[in-house]
This record gives sequence, C-alpha cells and structure tokens, in this order.
Amino acid sequence: MSEQLLAEWKRRLEDREDLLYLYEQKHLDIKVDVGEFSAWVKFRSGIVELHADSQFPSAAPLKVKVNNDIAEQLFNGERKLTAFPAGLASWTGRYRDCLLFETLLYLP
Repeated sequence: MSEQLLAEWKRRLEDREDLLYLYEQKHLDIKVDVGEFSAWVKFRSGIVELHADSQFPSAAPLKVKVNNDIAEQLFNGERKLTAFPAGLASWTGRYRDCLLFETLLYLP
C-alpha cells in the first residue's frame, strides 16, 4: 500500500506543472520509511524518481519515518508532515529540506 501511495503522489506531483519551479533546481535524496516499507525519493533537476530502499546507501540528507496509520493522510496531502505528533511521523535532516518535502506532499 505504501508503495502505491508514493507512486500516486509522484503522479499527482508531476501532473502539477505549476509546482515544478519548487524542485526543478533541487538535488535532494529523501529516505522514506512507512512502517516496514522503505523507499528513496530523488529530486534531480525537475525529475522525481522513486526507488526501492536496497538500491541506495543508508546516508540521506532527509529521512522521514511515518506510521502506517497516517501514511494515507500524509501522501494524499490531507495533513502536513510537521503537524503530526512525533510518535506518528518524524524526520531528521535540514529543516528547509523537510519543508520542501512537506510542501510537495501537501500541494498536489
């Protein structure tokens, strides 16, 4: 289910050409853990890529960990990442990267 949520979010983001300016000049790797599922989200010059966790090293500038119970709300843009209690969603990395990812989750 988490893989499907990420893929659907990616499709919605790519359909929103008006949001491209937010990430077209960005180079950012994000490790996303949703319960037992892990994936990488890569932003490279306006291209969004999703990859299985095993394809990338463990170091990432931004790491996001989300409880299964709230994953749908987060990836459907119903609530912001930083609005969840720490027990349901947490992140480590630069605050500006977190805010960018939160914006890209929330807007499409």
